[in-house]
Amino acid sequence: MPDQANKFLVPDVEPLKVDILQEELKKALDYVAPAVQRISTMPIMTCFTMTSMETGTEPDSVLIAGSNFEISIQRANSGL
Repeated sequence: MPDQANKFLVPDVEPLKVDILQEELKKALDYVAPAVQRISTMPIMTCFTMTSMETGTEPDSVLIAGSNFEISIQRANSGL
């Protein structure tokens, strides 16, 4: 597969503009990295079954909430 490393570059973009885009991306990643590190060290449940303990059925959505975060998980529509 020749030119595999270049397949994501837009042919008409000048090399200088690519360097600027890469620098902006690095700045953005440096900005969010501390938050991502904090989240990755938080003890969270990564695997679970979506079954209601009250009804024994599978709900359409589940909400996981903490003191400073909220995660909503919705079951995919099996008909699509």
